[in-house]
Amino acid sequence: GAERVVSRMMVDNLIMPDLMGSKSLTATITEIRNDVLADEGECFVAKQGMNVNIGDFTVTVLAHYKDEENENNRSIFAVAECQGVRFLFTGDAEDDVEKRLLKEGLDLKCDVLKVGHHGAKTSTSQKFIDATKPKYAVISVGEGNQYSHPHEATISRLYESGIDFYRTDIHGDVTFYINGGKMNIKTTK
Repeated sequence: GAERVVSRMMVDNLIMPDLMGSKSLTATITEIRNDVLADEGECFVAKQGMNVNIGDFTVTVLAHYKDEENENNRSIFAVAECQGVRFLFTGDAEDDVEKRLLKEGLDLKCDVLKVGHHGAKTSTSQKFIDATKPKYAVISVGEGNQYSHPHEATISRLYESGIDFYRTDIHGDVTFYINGGKMNIKTTK
């Protein structure tokens, strides 16, 4: 869906996984990069440990496993930090990759977790939730989507872990305002 985003919005910074070896995606990736560059944006290929400063945020790529066969599992894991508040982004990665990430012993603690793969039951495992310890979570999901995301198992794990979570199909856009290390959350619905 990235091609729809860059065609509708001006994107200043794009951090992409290294997917150029994927024959089915090469044309799409080239089109996305060209759209961002045409709007004078910057494109970065994700590499573990890289930092990119974007406005008040420092974005750190925690992992990108380009050797994974499943395209979802080649998603980028990244932390965006501002004023000590940490946001963890997991893309569409599934629990096999979450386990791989946990084995590496990286600091996954966050204040806000972007729930993996639109809340699919194959992502955001209990072990991953326990390691990340978010106060809040956001499930990016379309209303009435054909996959019936988010899955009840994922919602149950978040609820039972005491995490306040937002769903874009119910709450609309979710915006976190940070001031002095404190968050104020606004939704459009």
